[in-house]
Amino acid sequence: GLAPADPTPWLGLLMLERDLGAEGDVVRVFEQVRTRYADHHHAHHLVVAWLAEHRIEAGPDPLHEVY
Repeated sequence: GLAPADPTPWLGLLMLERDLGAEGDVVRVFEQVRTRYADHHHAHHLVVAWLAEHRIEAGPDPLHEVY
């Protein structure tokens, strides 16, 4: 069976959601990965790339800590 603490199935779902899912689903699945492995490099890379591609036309997010 699946190990509840294993982030791997959630990483696979994150890959699907970032291409096919809604914004809320991407965030929810990313949080599931982070719950299991807070510093998961690949998951963070996927989400940063998704954020960079996601709303380019909207401009900088004033609520994001980088701005």
